[in-house]
Amino acid sequence: MENAAENIVRVYLESLGYVVKTNHKFYYKQKIKTKRGYQHQRTPIEVDILALKGNDKILGEVKTWFGSQGTSVKHFRRLSKKYNPKEDKFKVINNSRIRKALFKAAEKEYGKGFRYVLFLGKFKGRTEKRQIIRYIKKLKFNGRPLKIKEFDEIMDKIIEYVQKSRREYNNDWVLQTVKILNFYRKLNLKNDFEKGSMS
Repeated sequence: MENAAENIVRVYLESLGYVVKTNHKFYYKQKIKTKRGYQHQRTPIEVDILALKGNDKILGEVKTWFGSQGTSVKHFRRLSKKYNPKEDKFKVINNSRIRKALFKAAEKEYGKGFRYVLFLGKFKGRTEKRQIIRYIKKLKFNGRPLKIKEFDEIMDKIIEYVQKSRREYNNDWVLQTVKILNFYRKLNLKNDFEKGSMS
């Protein structure tokens, strides 16, 4: 089920012209040991974001954590001194076997050329944010650099999109929320919407 943060990222990507699916499941064959011996099992891998726009193909993970400490070095195996259960929140980043299986399954279904993007909200302090960004910049998945897209930029782009299309009707709750906040002067936007153009 699509959560609120995933909905925001979907709206953001759709405003840029992507076709987007959230919570998409891919399957890969995994060899497991049972009482009767080894068996092959179809194992699901769920990605928060699957976005397609021409030859640009994105697999994405959405983490905001505005109500908690935020993304920290403990979420990343190579930045943490010892294993921490928080690593399980970023399985694709921390587990090369799962990562390879995901890209293989995605390419089998949609063709080659996928890149991986982390859509991140809050970080646990500036020092840890710098460490994480420095680490992510060194990574390549599927032969392509791993990217971080922060929610402050995502929200700026959504507001910009609403400004440009302010007279158009859209039933998405994210876009409607931005329109309503601006109508009641809760947002300080350069171009105010005209009265009666909220819907």
